[in-house]
Amino acid sequence: MKHNRDLDLQDARKELQYLERHIEESEKRSVLHAKEECRQLVAVASLLVTALENAVKGNLVDMDCVLSACTTHLPDLEKLRSNLPSSKQQQGFCSKQR
Repeated sequence: MKHNRDLDLQDARKELQYLERHIEESEKRSVLHAKEECRQLVAVASLLVTALENAVKGNLVDMDCVLSACTTHLPDLEKLRSNLPSSKQQQGFCSKQR
């Protein structure tokens, strides 16, 4: 009977070690994913700030072009692009001097 308990305990330890490794790997993947998302968000923020700076300076900014550039970093933004009016003369990066 003691032998069975020892085997059960060994099995439980092995299972626990497996689960701990699995949790560690999962946490590493989560951290890497979060870092990549952060990089993408910073890139989009940079594009938007540049577009805003150009608009404030009085330059024409093609928002479709801005959203297209942002979409390369965050593909889900494509939904926003489809909701925009199709005017090419929107102000507000692919800037053109007045």
